[in-house]
Amino acid sequence: MQKKYLLISLQFVFSICNAQLPIVNSPTIPSPIESVYIDPNGNDLNPGTFALPKKSFYAAISSINFGIPNVNGGNNYGEVVFKTGDYYPTGSSGYTQDYNNWRTIVGGFYVYKNISVRGLDNVVLHGDSLAVESQMIYLTGSGIKVSNIKIKDSRLHGVAVIGSNITHHSNVVVGSVNVDGAIDNGIWVTGYNNVLVQNCVLTNTCLRNYNSIGACKWASACRVENSKHATVVKNEIFNNWGEGLNMSLVRNAKVQDNIVYDNYSVNIYCHSTSNAIYSHNLTYNTDSTYWRNCVGQGKTAAVGISITNELQCVTGCFLYGNNCGTLTSCCSHLDYDNILYQPVLYYLTDSVYVFNNIVLNASISVWDASSGFNNYANLSNFFISHNTVIGVSGQQNLNKPLVNIYMGSPFVRYQNVNFAKNLFSADTNNVNIVNLNTYVPNGTCNQPWQTETFFSNNMWNKVPNNAGLNFSQELQNTTISQNVNYNNLPPLSQMHQIQL
Repeated sequence: MQKKYLLISLQFVFSICNAQLPIVNSPTIPSPIESVYIDPNGNDLNPGTFALPKKSFYAAISSINFGIPNVNGGNNYGEVVFKTGDYYPTGSSGYTQDYNNWRTIVGGFYVYKNISVRGLDNVVLHGDSLAVESQMIYLTGSGIKVSNIKIKDSRLHGVAVIGSNITHHSNVVVGSVNVDGAIDNGIWVTGYNNVLVQNCVLTNTCLRNYNSIGACKWASACRVENSKHATVVKNEIFNNWGEGLNMSLVRNAKVQDNIVYDNYSVNIYCHSTSNAIYSHNLTYNTDSTYWRNCVGQGKTAAVGISITNELQCVTGCFLYGNNCGTLTSCCSHLDYDNILYQPVLYYLTDSVYVFNNIVLNASISVWDASSGFNNYANLSNFFISHNTVIGVSGQQNLNKPLVNIYMGSPFVRYQNVNFAKNLFSADTNNVNIVNLNTYVPNGTCNQPWQTETFFSNNMWNKVPNNAGLNFSQELQNTTISQNVNYNNLPPLSQMHQIQL
């Protein structure tokens, strides 16, 4: 059966999406001009060389110089290098860069120190001795990198790289970071242009939501938010008590070659993100421990890939309102230069390409959560093609769709949603498994949503028959495998090497 499954999968996965794909820029990280070494047994009176390292992160970054006015934009680039060992920070801050260690004024000009963090060999940062709600790694510069670090039991986020939602910072890489245990986000990057998260392993994060049956609110194992040109590739994200991989309010995004499974809320999330590529990912559910069980929903397994509008502003824009067809919405923000709220336009969910993914015991979902009058949502130009979707899971008495189209209100522009050349298969003997589930209120932006949903040459083990939708080009093959024997899957380390 396993060979049959792989043959079917690869037949579809190696196909090519013909659409013109968005361009996603990569970050550029300057070489550090200054390097300061720290060691658990170092001394802050030391110069911070490899032979004579400092002990504290604060002493290390304080010894790095600011930039020079009118030279390289006032920027200096430094790095703190952690020597091999176990680190146990105490108090209310772990390895954090505060505002005064990032920017100052010299001769009437702003100057900056942009700090990267790098581990040598085996570096483990333990959060056990930190105060509650204390950051572990917190940086705010441009042209920076966090690499080769293991984090255990963070009291807040694992790695937080915080720019500005008003005037983005630029160029950040988080690579080869392992987070095992965090109260909120494992990796969180917000307010940046040009972001790359790669080769990270994230598990046991979002612990604030551990075994929750309360409100459906949670953090993410990996979240890139309020950014432009962001790439998340070759990460393994599993057993987290919130969202797995979340691109949120990102313009130009690429999510590729990730393995994401058994997360509580959703595995891979496209939240109010536009010009986005989601391809060559493996996502699945196997462990009922992580089936979501909040506000009386029953236990539902995480959606494999969810494309949605969920734009909710903590503070909206004064007198702002959009309408059907508007591709943007507005939120107000503060930052270090603005003590009064400033309006920031965000692009809504548009031009999303989902192809060559393998989705097992999970589903693909298109839905709206937060639209309303003067806060119209947009879900348009989705190209979902050449994916393999086999099996769904969840509490036995709940409906479990392979594909879900759900609009929470009629204030949604829904247009040009395409499903082409995918493979969909589930156990047709289970009466609670639904190949296609739809809920769309009448009068959705005064348009017939059915004529904006297109199915073309998908293969199903049972073709749906939802009223108003055209399935005339669909293919039915009752011999397709309807489930996957996970006991016969190769180890993840081997699967990571499969060239999809």
